[in-house]
Amino acid sequence: KEMYRAVIDKMTKSMDEGGNWKKIKPITVDKSNAPCKEVILKGDDVDITKFPWFKNNPADVGRYVNTGAVFMEDPQLGRNVGTYRCQVKGPKKIGVNPEVGQHGWVFVMRAKQRGEKVKQVAVVLGTDPIVWAMSSSKLADLGQDELDFAGGFLGKPVELVKCETSDLLVPANAEMIIEGEVPTGELEDEGPYGEMFGYLGKKHKNFYMNIKAITHRKK
Repeated sequence: KEMYRAVIDKMTKSMDEGGNWKKIKPITVDKSNAPCKEVILKGDDVDITKFPWFKNNPADVGRYVNTGAVFMEDPQLGRNVGTYRCQVKGPKKIGVNPEVGQHGWVFVMRAKQRGEKVKQVAVVLGTDPIVWAMSSSKLADLGQDELDFAGGFLGKPVELVKCETSDLLVPANAEMIIEGEVPTGELEDEGPYGEMFGYLGKKHKNFYMNIKAITHRKK
């Protein structure tokens, strides 16, 4: 009961007088103050298979990058932060699996309609629990920034830093950033994968990312 009351109190304080969730816009910090930049891997040094991803379920097609927040930006809609599973496909390739209609899918489709051959994407791992919760929730509508809401819950701005290979801004205090390009007009097989409902999903076609850089903390 004490924990329940504490949560209700925290949630209430996260609302303004009109009953809306408070928002605080993120800020940008210098690269020298970003723990996620302690190690920077590019070119031949990029090999996602060297990291200890695990196979979640016995019948899964392989290993997956887990608990990643996928960052994208759109000229009109701004930033989107969503949670989409990412299959490890090779040293420099992972799947990116937004389902049809999800905001990440909308962002990639809009890039394709603009004639862009690739969409710049960053997968952020080991961010703080509030940013991760916003990534995994449906709190932000299309065109709203999940990081504004995260700042409101945190009571302070989320600190961001620029990616190495694109203009995307990502949480400076994250543990790992996987930067890359998602071809907008190509799909590959993804899955099968054990779904959260308790059944084995079918193999289907979805997006993939060619990894351009990996940055992470030393520990």
